[in-house]
Amino acid sequence: MRRTMTFIPIIAAFSVFSGCSLMQTVMPALLTDANVFSLLNTINQGEIDTGRLALQRASSEDVRSFASRLMTEHQRMMDDTGRLALQMKVQPKKPALASALENEHQDVMEGLRNTSGLDFDRAYITYQTKMHGQVADLVQDTEQSVSSSHLQQHLQEIRLNLQSHFAAARSLGRQVMARQ
Repeated sequence: MRRTMTFIPIIAAFSVFSGCSLMQTVMPALLTDANVFSLLNTINQGEIDTGRLALQRASSEDVRSFASRLMTEHQRMMDDTGRLALQMKVQPKKPALASALENEHQDVMEGLRNTSGLDFDRAYITYQTKMHGQVADLVQDTEQSVSSSHLQQHLQEIRLNLQSHFAAARSLGRQVMARQ
């Protein structure tokens, strides 16, 4: 019973994020380049935050190693995004979708903070798998809507990284879910 109760807040947060996936088909056409930069910053910062928490709370060395990888790679992506925004002289401007993702992120973080051990590992990896799959799709949809070829290329690189993270999370998730 305890395990079921632990996952409820996190599952509720996933449902909020799933609601954001409905915007994926609508939002990219409405995002300016400034909105895209802000959205990327929001996504990357969220991954750095959840990775930091996973380093503290994960029971598995594999999960901590994955979290460390995500922190490093999302920090690099955030730095690259910032450099490109400066080069393009674009000031990031937060769209409603970024605010929704920030709210969802806070809900997920709260749920993760209330778990420990194997329950944490499972919840964290489940979130990483779902989030990376959805965000990779969002980035792919956004690639065609941006006005800058430099930003389009940057989004393609980010999408490849997100797809790699998704595959790694899915693989690690199978291992974590099999643990007793």
